[in-house]
Amino acid sequence: MKGLNILLSTDISPTGKLPINTGGGQISAGQPGLAGGQMNIIEALRQLFGEATGRQVPNPSTAMCTGIGVIPYVRNWGSSAVLILERG
Repeated sequence: MKGLNILLSTDISPTGKLPINTGGGQISAGQPGLAGGQMNIIEALRQLFGEATGRQVPNPSTAMCTGIGVIPYVRNWGSSAVLILERG
C-alpha cells in the first residue's frame, strides 16, 4: 500500500512533481499492443526536446521508458526493458 499512497499523494500530471505517462500511453493510439513499442521513446524524446505541445514537462533532463514483450504460445516467453534517456 505504500506505493499506492505515494501515487495518490503525488501530482503525476505533466506539470506535477512526478510526471508519468505524459503522452497518454498506447491507449491514446487505440491500444496497438506490441505494434506501438516505439511510442514511449518518441514521447520521451519530444519531452526532452521541448516539443510536447500541451503536455510539456517543465525543464526535463531525464526520461525513463519501460516496455514488455510476451509471446503467449507454448512456453510464454517474455522480456522487460528499461531505457534511461538524458539530455546533454
